[in-house]
Amino acid sequence: MPHNRKESYVKVWTSILNHPFHPLKEHRPFTKFEAMEYLLHKAWPFPESTFERGVEIKRGSFAATQRQLAQTFMWHLETVNRFIKLLKTPQHGESTPFLHVESVRYFSVYTIENYELYNPLSERKSVRKTVHKTEHKSVHYINNNNNINNIIDINDSTSDFQKVLNHFNVKSGLHLEDTSSKREQIQARLKRWSVEQIVEAIDNRYLSPWHMGKNEDKKVWAKDWDSLFRNDEKIEKALNMPKIQSQSNTQTDGNRQIVPALTKEQYENLHGQN
Repeated sequence: MPHNRKESYVKVWTSILNHPFHPLKEHRPFTKFEAMEYLLHKAWPFPESTFERGVEIKRGSFAATQRQLAQTFMWHLETVNRFIKLLKTPQHGESTPFLHVESVRYFSVYTIENYELYNPLSERKSVRKTVHKTEHKSVHYINNNNNINNIIDINDSTSDFQKVLNHFNVKSGLHLEDTSSKREQIQARLKRWSVEQIVEAIDNRYLSPWHMGKNEDKKVWAKDWDSLFRNDEKIEKALNMPKIQSQSNTQTDGNRQIVPALTKEQYENLHGQN
């Protein structure tokens, strides 16, 4: 039976988002195809669900607002709205649309309808064998790393390191690169803390007004990698930090609750230095 090239595919690592030709690196507007490809890379790839502000994010889904997508794609908000509507409609005689969108309180949950066609779980088990068969030059191009064993461990999408990095990027909306210094930090933290505890530490900082910018410098420390992974004590503080401001320290404005900014001295009295 002859091969059908139109029905073949290749694996594309998520590190392609860091390629110098990618629009994120060239700082230019996305094309519609690049935007659709970006949505595939942004989808949560692991069998185990993650959570965003208490909302379950399953495999093949991700959380975002249209404004966030507009900023990433460098598009007008209305352009994003038309694009999403297009992806929610079956194209070219297909019975299933590319995308399903469900609005929740803080954001929308976007689900790639046929995610298994793009990233089948059955293929994940062959990653190590595939990398071994790849010429070293090609592997170096993807990872810029001369150690083939490190490449396999880090790019294995089920690795603990990759789970932490992906969760941090999904939560922050950033696209931090896979670097040797980050690997060393996570490997050191994993000697004491589990992946689940590290993920909880990441999430807890988004529940802290101080980490979300209500500080004297107005810096969003929740999105700062080094301030969390610098040492084990930072993880411990994040796991034990108060998640809700006391009622006596809040004001109300109609139906909204206003949490006053903490001074650096007040925060350090609660949590220690950042």
